[in-house]
Amino acid sequence: MLHSILFCITAALIVAVAAPVVAGAQAQPVKVTYTVPAELSDQEKKWYEIFQKGNALAVGWVSISQDLLSRLPLSEQLEQKERLRELGDKIGREWCKDNRTRKIDTTMLRQWGKELKTASGKGNEVLTLALNSIDQKVERQLAK
Repeated sequence: MLHSILFCITAALIVAVAAPVVAGAQAQPVKVTYTVPAELSDQEKKWYEIFQKGNALAVGWVSISQDLLSRLPLSEQLEQKERLRELGDKIGREWCKDNRTRKIDTTMLRQWGKELKTASGKGNEVLTLALNSIDQKVERQLAK
């Protein structure tokens, strides 16, 4: 069940990959990293890693982040890299939980994927607004 849900998440978020490159952006290789939280159970760690790295069925958050960042000028990548890392960590920590206890569902992820797709081709300011908006939505869900 988690496999199919993870696939839906990353499929929704991968839509951002198809967005056009922002004029003036430099297609620099961007290294995005993550750390698996030590406090997670072994099963949660497995799913957290799959969310971040992806698998044969879905692209992970790291690849999505790298693609989004590559569409920005190098001077703007560091700021957004940290935002993407933090957001991916929040989402990953929630997605790695058992289906019955998670607070983020597939519909939300599809919507956030659409927002990232739209923002990714419009530059740093629009991407910042989209990431802030998604982060606020994630925080509201986690507070429930």
